[in-house]
Amino acid sequence: MSGMDLAAARFPRVGMPEPFYESFYLTAYDPEAPRALWIRHTVWKAPGQAPVGSVWRTWFDLDGPHADKWSTPDLGTGAGAGSLICVGDAVLASDRATAPDWDLTWEGDDPEFAHLPLPFLYDAPLPRTKSVSLRPRVRFAGEVRVDGRAIDLTGWTGMLGHNWGSEHAERWIWLRGAGPDWLVDMVLGRIRVGPVSSPWIANGVLERGGHRTRLGGLGRRVRVDDHEDGCRVRVSGIDVDVAAPTDTLVAWTYSDPTGGHHNVVHSSVAGLSVRTGDATLTCEHGATYEIGRREAPTITAMQPFTDP
Repeated sequence: MSGMDLAAARFPRVGMPEPFYESFYLTAYDPEAPRALWIRHTVWKAPGQAPVGSVWRTWFDLDGPHADKWSTPDLGTGAGAGSLICVGDAVLASDRATAPDWDLTWEGDDPEFAHLPLPFLYDAPLPRTKSVSLRPRVRFAGEVRVDGRAIDLTGWTGMLGHNWGSEHAERWIWLRGAGPDWLVDMVLGRIRVGPVSSPWIANGVLERGGHRTRLGGLGRRVRVDDHEDGCRVRVSGIDVDVAAPTDTLVAWTYSDPTGGHHNVVHSSVAGLSVRTGDATLTCEHGATYEIGRREAPTITAMQPFTDP
């Protein structure tokens, strides 16, 4: 990916007639308990309209998820080295996130991972969704305020990611889990072509002991058994199982810039295991599971907000 800045915001260069969405997101996990923080800074733009920014925050605690969201046309990319996006008074940089209810920093030296395997795909019309894990493994410091409580996130682990495009995949899954010396991060999607959907396409990485193995890619067979509360994936000779207890799930509607919508179910405190040829790697409660699809969820209630 030499010469391509995958962290740079794309929305300032989008023309008025174009549909577009963009998201910078971070996840932070408590290594000792099933608690997590999930923050998204998003841009949503319908054809012929100005972009709208939103900040989505979900706090996963022992009593379940607490979600909120706010929107504003006040958008920018900030100033200074590492600045990524500003949505109102919520500012995100490559190593810091600030807003009235949080002030977080992080550090980590894992190189970014581009989910698409070829650089030209990030500028090509297809696929219509582009994803990159900018900081695949980081350690946090700072605090977040939830319901008036200040919660210290020092020592929590997680990641920083970025995606953008002209429309969402017809169906998608994002899963991520990590241990002390391993990491799996994978995006799977089905693309609608006319009246039919493609088979599942997976793009991801398995990192063990500092060595990365790319998972999936075009032409690689993927087997997926997906549900609201978890999935089983077989790809590139490994098996990944994700289980998200019902009381850890949160659900939103994501509006598509060209019309229609997807219903999205997410847990940032799921359990995950990876079976390779020589080991089983397990993350008990610090994994991410997200599924986006047309049908409404049946085991968790929708949050009362959408895009934009």
